[in-house]
Amino acid sequence: AMFYIDPKGDTFAPYILKAAAEAKGKPFYFVSLRDNELGDWAPFSGGDSRAGLARLQSALGLELSGDPGTDFYKTQELRAIAKAFSKSRKILSLAKAMQGNDGAAKASAELDRWSAVKSLCPKGKGFSIAKALKEGAVVYLRGSLDDSIIKAATKVFIAETIQEAARLSSTRKHHLTIVVDEVRFLASKELGDALATIVGFDVNLVLAYQSI
Repeated sequence: AMFYIDPKGDTFAPYILKAAAEAKGKPFYFVSLRDNELGDWAPFSGGDSRAGLARLQSALGLELSGDPGTDFYKTQELRAIAKAFSKSRKILSLAKAMQGNDGAAKASAELDRWSAVKSLCPKGKGFSIAKALKEGAVVYLRGSLDDSIIKAATKVFIAETIQEAARLSSTRKHHLTIVVDEVRFLASKELGDALATIVGFDVNLVLAYQSI
């Protein structure tokens, strides 16, 4: 399996990857996180609930820092988010649940921004990372460097891919290569941690960048 993460979009890469996948008899998926393009994906619906909530916490900037002053307010927001998340993992439902909640103003504002991107709010299940991993598929993900929400969603996509590769490691039949282009725009704690641990789950990472 191969996941190619492209935050800026490339004219030829999808065609090259599709041809390579067909030559090997592998499924090929093109997924764009931009509106009005092919594909959609629900960022917090895949994998187990705790992993999905962890991705949401990171995406909303609610990681606890150890500072009592800021962590107090983050804890209030996290409590509200966790309650809503236990009922639905869809962005639109979460945004609706947070409306009017004075104790979760930051989460509410951020979810409103995320809910404005239609490609992140599929009416059905959307693209399944777990399914693609089980199939040994070739996946091309197109993000955007101009849209802060899509750039953040691309980081979440990488995080879920790493989480699911680890969760499914005992049942996956295919090695996974994750290629992250323009990695300086997509650096995250999850990606950094994965560089040290992911090899144990039959995964390797290829990072591409123009300047160190």
